Amino acid sequence: MGEKGKKPDEGHVSGQSNKVLTRPAHALTYDQVIEELGGNVLDGLKPDEAKRRIEEFGKNDLGEGEGVQPIRIVVAQVANAMTMVLILAMAVSYGIGSYIEGGVVTAVILLNVIVGFFQEYSAEKTMDSLRSLSSPTANVVREGDAQVVPSGEIVPGDLIEMKTGDTIPADVRYDLIDNILFPPIPQISTNAPPPLPGVPCHLVPPPPIHFDLRPKLRFQSTRPTTSYRWPILRSYTELGLGAGSDRMSVGGQRRRFSLATGSCQLVPMWKLDAAPPSDASRASDSGGLVLGARDSACGRSALPAWIGISRGHTHLKPTSLTQLIEAVNFETDEALLTGESLPVRKNEDTTFENNTGPGDRLNVAYSSSTVTKGRARGIVFATGVYTEIGAIASELRKKDSKVRPVKRKPDGTAKAHRYLEAYTLTFTDALGRFLGVNVGTPLQKKLSKLAILLFGIAVVCAIIVLGANKFDSRQEVVIYAVATGLSMIPASLVVVLTITMAAGTKRMVQRNVIVRNLKSLEALGAVTDICSDKTGTLTQGKMVARAAWIPGKGTYTLENSNEPMNPTIGDLRCDARQPRHLNFKKGGDEVGVISLAEKLVEQSSAGLQHFLRVGSLANLATVHKKDDVWHARGDPTEIAIQVFVSRFDWNRLKLVGEPQQGHYGAWREIAELPFDSDVKRMSTIFEEHATGKKFVFTKGAVERVIGACSTYCAGDSDESTDMTDDFREEILRNMEVFAGLGLRVLALASKDFNSDIKKGDEVNRGEVESDLVFRGIIGLYDPPRPESAPAVRQCHEAGISVHMLTGDHPETAKAIAIEVGILPTRMERVAADVAKSMVMTATQFDALSDDEVDKLPVLPLVIARCAPSTKVRMIDALHRRKKFAAMTGDGVNDSPSLKRADVGIAMGQSGSDVAKDASDIVLTDDNFASIVAAIEEGRRIFDNIQKFVLHVLAENIAQAGTLLVGLAFKDSRQLSVFPLAPVEIVWIIMVTSGMPDMGLGFERAVPDILRRPPQSLKTGIFTKEFLVDMVVYGLWIACLCLSAFSLVVFGFGNGSLGEGCNDSYSDSCDTVFRARATTFACLTWFALFLAWEMIDMRRSFFRMQPGSKLYLTQWMHDVWRNKFLFWAIMIGFVTLFPTLYIPVINHKVFKHTGISWEWAIVFIAAFLFFAGVECWKFGKRVFFRRRDSRAKGAAWKDLDIEQRVFGEYLTHDSDRPSDEESQVTNEKVSRE
Repeated sequence: MGEKGKKPDEGHVSGQSNKVLTRPAHALTYDQVIEELGGNVLDGLKPDEAKRRIEEFGKNDLGEGEGVQPIRIVVAQVANAMTMVLILAMAVSYGIGSYIEGGVVTAVILLNVIVGFFQEYSAEKTMDSLRSLSSPTANVVREGDAQVVPSGEIVPGDLIEMKTGDTIPADVRYDLIDNILFPPIPQISTNAPPPLPGVPCHLVPPPPIHFDLRPKLRFQSTRPTTSYRWPILRSYTELGLGAGSDRMSVGGQRRRFSLATGSCQLVPMWKLDAAPPSDASRASDSGGLVLGARDSACGRSALPAWIGISRGHTHLKPTSLTQLIEAVNFETDEALLTGESLPVRKNEDTTFENNTGPGDRLNVAYSSSTVTKGRARGIVFATGVYTEIGAIASELRKKDSKVRPVKRKPDGTAKAHRYLEAYTLTFTDALGRFLGVNVGTPLQKKLSKLAILLFGIAVVCAIIVLGANKFDSRQEVVIYAVATGLSMIPASLVVVLTITMAAGTKRMVQRNVIVRNLKSLEALGAVTDICSDKTGTLTQGKMVARAAWIPGKGTYTLENSNEPMNPTIGDLRCDARQPRHLNFKKGGDEVGVISLAEKLVEQSSAGLQHFLRVGSLANLATVHKKDDVWHARGDPTEIAIQVFVSRFDWNRLKLVGEPQQGHYGAWREIAELPFDSDVKRMSTIFEEHATGKKFVFTKGAVERVIGACSTYCAGDSDESTDMTDDFREEILRNMEVFAGLGLRVLALASKDFNSDIKKGDEVNRGEVESDLVFRGIIGLYDPPRPESAPAVRQCHEAGISVHMLTGDHPETAKAIAIEVGILPTRMERVAADVAKSMVMTATQFDALSDDEVDKLPVLPLVIARCAPSTKVRMIDALHRRKKFAAMTGDGVNDSPSLKRADVGIAMGQSGSDVAKDASDIVLTDDNFASIVAAIEEGRRIFDNIQKFVLHVLAENIAQAGTLLVGLAFKDSRQLSVFPLAPVEIVWIIMVTSGMPDMGLGFERAVPDILRRPPQSLKTGIFTKEFLVDMVVYGLWIACLCLSAFSLVVFGFGNGSLGEGCNDSYSDSCDTVFRARATTFACLTWFALFLAWEMIDMRRSFFRMQPGSKLYLTQWMHDVWRNKFLFWAIMIGFVTLFPTLYIPVINHKVFKHTGISWEWAIVFIAAFLFFAGVECWKFGKRVFFRRRDSRAKGAAWKDLDIEQRVFGEYLTHDSDRPSDEESQVTNEKVSRE
């Protein structure tokens, strides 16, 4: 697996092993999997065998992928249309012997490639540094020894141990464990003869070792300096019992352990009829050694166990059960793979059909999932890319075939023209990829197409130049044609675009966003839809108790609580009515008055106390305060309930105490019946110290708990009433009200338990969980992140739709969606067919064909019980509607849709490596609000790209216009004299315009950038306003430049254009060189001033802040605000003078000479430039203001958020259903 980009074998089936089994692992029994994989349930694999399997199957990793490839980055920088045009111009220049011009173009190409390479390489290396292994180590049994090894060394057939908190290193077919621990004896005395006669010894075992039972026991002398190994046992000897004993092996297997240098076999004994020894230690009948001990495992005592050891035979004689740690229900968190927010309870005894989906394989634990409860051991059956996660990762690395398939007949044959068609299309696809016209973001494609268009225009212009000079082949004619062609190529565009995006990437890092590739930056400005996972993205992944109902007392509601583990925050409201009679939508006083928890307990006689007692004691979670910070440990559901009861000062630690700290409470736990997926209940049995009475406390699914209840308390007393079907229906109606709020509802019950059961005794679950007294229901919910609602609102203000795609229950998803603002709060005003489309389950959505999906009035804003394939279909549906979609997520299940989305946004902290690898952008703080920051930054970059592209293209039009009209200027040989030399053109494009263009790329965002709709994907930056501005500015500059040239030559000169003035300086060319210098100076100043005018495409340069009172000096503050742009323009001014006045450079390179009185023309032209641009902007402002005034309704940005987002689907007040109709509809939906 360590090989780069390795993929599963062709035809690999989900659930299969690296080595094909007779059936997928989940369809085989545990023993069958062990047999087929050649594993050993007792000792695991031998080291040599494990090494051999690593060589056979490869390492347990997802492959290294392709990594950062410098060669590919360099090729990408060269293989684009802009660069290819420059390379062609370079070749022509060298071909005709114009080495100066060719050298300048070569420098431009190298600058583009070098800067682009380093920026792209830096971005790729940044993301590479984030990748980390999901499971770096694993607990494995090798040749009977428990070892911790790197997860990459795990192989199929390995026996691994899993406990709470572990990350599973591979796909495992597991078996729950009756964990056998060697008694954790702190010190055991003996009076038997030690290895050295006369020296009292103590047995000091190491910490308990699970599964293989190989503690290295030793005798240690009480003398501090003496320690002895136990040399007695030197061969394998079975431990046996005397006559009359019962023997039982655990799991059908004998367990073996070693004692120092010797070994023996251990057969766990269930019981024996021999009496326990009368004291802590005594000599055995065989004259060996007897060790007494008290078992303190699990915080409870056990009867003494004694071991007899003799020189020839060894006996293990427990006086009660061989110490067993009870089989704890095994649960794993598979949210990264399946999207399920709650832990999944496993069932090792069952098998499933071959085609069972990953989420339903309850006998398999998946790689990268975490153990949330219990312990287990299992046999690894799949590693690397053969795991479920690995298969997804390898799919993401698959490249679509770049060869067009041949269209064949049904019999598989094809005619010759079909082959020609396939080859032709394949070639055109490759050419399109090379030129960049069919890859990249919309802007990149448009710019690539623009480059090809401009290349075509450049060729036409060159032909026009040659034609105007009668196709004379002299060098100066050809170089004129090259100069005209270069004037149409935005040579600095590629490098400025790359640098602007790279700078945006660095700025993103400061806002907790890492960009994996530059193209996603400008794409963010066009995002119209965000498809977000709920778990861990919009929500905290933590349960909070939100409401409770107690018969005879009423309804309790918790508000304003945003810290799930803090029981002191929030307002508690109480109302004597049942939930179904309350208006939770209005909230506030409609659901009760705010009350203090202490007062509510004082005012209750029994009902509330019974409810709190069940919530506290039918609960394994602990909540405590440490260093002024609240901490919790346990299952999220139980933590939520424990926090709720702690508000009333009924914390479990207060009731049962903290024995490990010497504190003992009023209650002692006798037994626990863990949650079982079949009965959907969990129960505990407690004894009250003061009275000695025992009680059963139960919680679970409402339907299952009330089915086990025979009575309930109708009033606030201990007096119970028989449970009737009508009251059960009443409970269910109240439950549906809570469920309609998106809460997960549990029922609580209890009863007196008259039994002599003792701790450790077997209990009959059916007897314990029967004839219960119903105490109430409690509703829990997974709270959204505090910043989620504001972030969603900002998305809506920005014209971006947010879709929630989650694996949770529909009602839960709907409630969270309404709470964070994804769905309108006025859902009752939404038309029925639209409301049905807004919230769907994956089953409903997947049942629709693509055509039916496209006919929906609105694509679902919430899809519940969502599968990975559903998310991909949602992205495809958005694409068919011409939307630009972003997908956020953190789990492996999000990866395919992250890859399919236009912009994939992964979570950096909780996200899997597979999701990060599939994404374009990674959020380092896992904060949904950072997405808004990313979109804002993307829009800023989008705006700035539009500004500097407009600036560059306007300059290109100005230069091309000047040169084409300049064809009319002919010398005595009837050859055109160019008003601008080729080097002057490249200098203005790359130096004069290049730096200000970068400065425009660094402009800050306008204040209302997130209060306007996204840019159109169809037009991109090339809007009608952009295109008109480009032509107007370009032609205005060309007119001014030609006027300046004409004034110098014809107005104030003698009208002579000399001879050979395109090639070298002479006295006859002095006027032409002065006119050319004047034109160059004008064009340089225009390029610099136009950059300042581009800061705002409509507002006046002298009045960019309408609210400012600095009427005459505000423009000074504006130009200084962007210091990079300011100094870039200053540098442009300064560098103009060396090109004009340094000898040799001015005549030989730039083909102009120094000027004097001509500066007056430059200043006048600059004034006219500002006047013309400002008049044009004024005209635009008037036009758009009048157009907006003719628009119907309020301005888009002034609309109410719900009107803006959902206005077209909301009905008028007259169409609204009555409150009674709404309530009936809601109850009907809840029941469904």
